[in-house]
Amino acid sequence: MNWKKAIGFGILIWLIMFALVSATLGWYEQLWFRIILSIIAGAISFVLSGHIKPSNFSKALVYGIIFVLTGVILDFIVTRRFNGAIFSDWTLWLSYLLIWLAPTLKVQKKIATQI
Repeated sequence: MNWKKAIGFGILIWLIMFALVSATLGWYEQLWFRIILSIIAGAISFVLSGHIKPSNFSKALVYGIIFVLTGVILDFIVTRRFNGAIFSDWTLWLSYLLIWLAPTLKVQKKIATQI
């Protein structure tokens, strides 16, 4: 388990999403746009998980949890100042779910060899 990468990538996911949401605030009121942002968050988690290469599903889920916990802490400290109701938005929780599950898609599958 590489804690430095896990926390660092969690911060990176949060920074990218914070910048993206900040840059597109005019569209943020649209439900379809918030769903797209959730999918983008999951895609970022998926791409960054490729640099970690989790060896099994349990490690992948732990990396995902660390990504999410990092985002929740940063949202609580920073984002809540701008949007006090951020944690009541179901699309935020969808983002967290996709960020959590995305690393499982990068688990290195072992091919059984026959002798």
